[in-house]
Amino acid sequence: MRHLIPAKLILGVNRFGAALLIVKQILDRLYSQSGLRCNPQKCEVFFGGKALVYKEHALRVSGFAEGHLPVRYLGLPLIAGRLTSKECAVFVDKLTSGIRS
Repeated sequence: MRHLIPAKLILGVNRFGAALLIVKQILDRLYSQSGLRCNPQKCEVFFGGKALVYKEHALRVSGFAEGHLPVRYLGLPLIAGRLTSKECAVFVDKLTSGIRS
């Protein structure tokens, strides 16, 4: 007996897949025009509440690894909201010690 998959899930996967293919086509065009290519070993895809089907498809199409939050840059977490003083303390300490030396 075949398992039934809700039409909404199939439609969502199809739309998500189409969006991924468009992004991939844009990246391929960038490569053909500039010679710049994304390095799959240095690139990651981040997901927010997506089903496993979406994740597997995105990882397969992109060739990138799955990233996990929080991502840090220069010791600071990359977040959508405001940074707290606690989150900035390490960066400020490194910055002031570099200035003093």
